[in-house]
Amino acid sequence: MAIFQCHIQVISRGEGRSVVSAAAYRSASRIENNYTGLTDDYTQKGWVEYSEIILPANAPGEWNDRAVLWNAVEKAEKSRDCRLAREIEVALPQELSLQENIRLVQEFVRDSFVSDGMIADINIHNPPVRDSSGIPVDADGNRVTDRKDMVFRNPHAHILLTLRPLDENGRWMPKTEKEYLCKKGNQTKAFTAEEFKAAKEEGALNVIALPHDWSNYGEVIESFKKKYPEIKVTELNPNASSKEEVDAAKTNKGTDAAPDVFDLGLAVASTSTDNFAPYKVQAWDKIPESVKDADGKYYADYTGIMSVGWNADKYGDISSLDDLLDPKFAGTVALNGKPAEAGAAFNGYLMANQLAGGDINNLQPGLDYFKKLKDAGNLTTVDVTDGTIDSGQTGVVMDWSYNQASYQKSLKEKGVNWKFKTFKNAQVVSYYNQAINVDAPHPAAARLWEEYLYTADAQNEWFKGGANPVLLDSMKEDGTVDQNTLKTAITIEGDPVTYTNDDSTRITEWLQNNWDKTIGN
Repeated sequence: MAIFQCHIQVISRGEGRSVVSAAAYRSASRIENNYTGLTDDYTQKGWVEYSEIILPANAPGEWNDRAVLWNAVEKAEKSRDCRLAREIEVALPQELSLQENIRLVQEFVRDSFVSDGMIADINIHNPPVRDSSGIPVDADGNRVTDRKDMVFRNPHAHILLTLRPLDENGRWMPKTEKEYLCKKGNQTKAFTAEEFKAAKEEGALNVIALPHDWSNYGEVIESFKKKYPEIKVTELNPNASSKEEVDAAKTNKGTDAAPDVFDLGLAVASTSTDNFAPYKVQAWDKIPESVKDADGKYYADYTGIMSVGWNADKYGDISSLDDLLDPKFAGTVALNGKPAEAGAAFNGYLMANQLAGGDINNLQPGLDYFKKLKDAGNLTTVDVTDGTIDSGQTGVVMDWSYNQASYQKSLKEKGVNWKFKTFKNAQVVSYYNQAINVDAPHPAAARLWEEYLYTADAQNEWFKGGANPVLLDSMKEDGTVDQNTLKTAITIEGDPVTYTNDDSTRITEWLQNNWDKTIGN
């Protein structure tokens, strides 16, 4: 049977969305939007296997026309920030035929929603398996154009629901406060009204280690504040390492000053699970199994590619890491933290190790390289900040591509030519991870924050900041990815260097035992 998956979202005008546009996209049709004056045309989209509108008996018959229905919904809502509709996306069993799945969805919406006076717009999709460029492939991964050669493994239904039910005379009633949940056994997949009330009552959220220029976190935080003005966000130690995040939770345990949530490199996340409260966001099933803890203690959020950045005006070109042994780089080459404590430094070490002839099972070449860099007087252990880069104290930085893009943007405004490069044979890729403090002073607000981060809005903010969000593939599929960002995004070349949780634990222990005694603090 299909993997359990259910995602619920509200389509809100306040977020710049239109239910007419959403309906046109889900049904691959062309609809004129009377509210905006625009026409939404998605007739070229394809892979829509079935469409139907199900009305309660008292609904006007003309609302069987999708354009008429959703324009009526837009017209009924007057405010600029109103909620327009609720959408449920649910996976369907691959083993059932299309007709069997249609009946399954029809029964579900009639029993759960239409019987309460709401209108349901059903669209069943079944896109083929595609490669990283979006081209359909066959069972062996070869690109194909003939439908009979394609592989179909993801039948799912998009169900658009009116938020207002109809009364017995077919007139709109006030919006229902009922929260519809997808359930499996004892699991629920939704942030309930009760939880939201609890978050508002807490009225506070403590985040840590989120510099505003790191993967566009500044915009992410501001968007959350705008969406949830009831929650006061306190930003603790923006430049903290992953280890320092966990240490801050331990030091401030039992106080309102403790962080509620973490953003952690895998090396620290995988070895600190006793400090995390398990929680699975609504988008849990869209997060690949390989990048999340099975119990929900931590889960991937975004990644970049490890790279080297430098002041090209001062140092010219850099073609290899061996170039950094030149005396002109005296005291200026930096990792972003200590490798056993900070995710960026951990992965920077792996990049250098790979380029020095090592791999994730042979870590010594990397240590030998940094020892040579230290002996040459070029390695600095100064923590990298915007200030150290601005001043030239860290003129060469090993860091994530999204951070390098941020440095490049800010320095350009100051007349500095900051370049960065990745290395084809050392494409180190590692997701950062979200987790909730097991002793969070504001646990409901922490869960609300996590839910927000896994919406298309927040994921696109990370994407605009140069990171690849973990839901990128699913966002490409459902059309919620920012298309302008997608056109210019930095992509992986060659085979990426990746590692498992067990690898991360092993490498971290090795670094703890060898880095300080060889390199020092």
